[in-house]
This record gives sequence, structure tokens and C-alpha cells, in this order.
Amino acid sequence: MKVEKHISSTHGHEGDAQASEVGQNLLEKDYLAIGEYAEKLVTEKDFLKKISMSKIRSLHGEIVRLRDMVMKNKLDECKKRLVHLKFFLAYTYGRLDSDEREAFREYKQTLDKTIDYILRNIENLESGIEKLHMFSEAVIAYHKYHGGRE
Repeated sequence: MKVEKHISSTHGHEGDAQASEVGQNLLEKDYLAIGEYAEKLVTEKDFLKKISMSKIRSLHGEIVRLRDMVMKNKLDECKKRLVHLKFFLAYTYGRLDSDEREAFREYKQTLDKTIDYILRNIENLESGIEKLHMFSEAVIAYHKYHGGRE
């Protein structure tokens, strides 16, 4: 009997029925809702608490670079780095063990959806990067506050 694997066209990783798309587009949220959602991702089922702070900070560093580019009006460079962030997310996801992947999935899907939306609606680049940055900072803060993995 042949077993077939499902490959997600959106994310390029093997999936199953539980790997359905659950992430959210951060541009559809106000700043308060972004913070609440970040805390939910950290605390609900201890999802992001299972991910090391160094992995989360590494992704945050990329988002900080994007915000700095926007502030310096380097918008073309920022668009390229935004695409790079998607690659970096895929790489980070691929390095996780299966338990960590489950914990990281919604976070990754949220960043992917938000990045895709920004790239398709480039007029939202500045506000999109600002919301990505706010979300990333909130994840780090709640990860530390709730005793996430160092």
C-alpha cells in the first residue's frame, strides 16, 4: 500500500489534516489585538513557550532590520528583505523537531500571511512592517513574562 504525503503549496512542507492554515493577517488587527494575539500564541497550549528565545530573537532581528529600512526610506531593499524573511521562516521551521513545529506553526503562518499581504499590497509596506515589528516585540515580551524556553 502506497502512502501519499500532502505538500502544502503555500509553505512547501509536508502536512497532514492538522497542518491546516490557521495563521492570521496582522494588518487586519489593531495594535491592542496584535498584543493579545501574541500573548495567546505564547500561552495557549504553551505553544511558543516551547521555542527557544534565541530562535524567536533571531526572527525578531530580521524584522527590526526591515523596520530600520522603512525608517531610512529604503523601500526597495525592504521589499527584498521581506521576501528573505519568508525563506528564513521556512529554514527556521525546517530545523525544528516535530513537537516544536506544531508549536511554531501558527506563528509561522501568521508571519507568512502578513508578508504575502504586504507584498501583494505594497502601499501597506510601512504600516505592515510596523505591525510585524509590534507583534514580534509582543511575542518576545510575553515569552519572557510567561517563562518561555531560554
